Amino acid sequence: MAEDRITEMGTVISGKHAGLTSTEEITLFD
Repeated sequence: MAEDRITEMGTVISGKHAGLTSTEEITLFD
């Protein structure tokens, strides 16, 4: 489903940015 896919992508992006960048950048993808 589209919603599951969006949630999964959001989780991956958040995980990437949590590991590599500052909290400020994570907020941009919120």
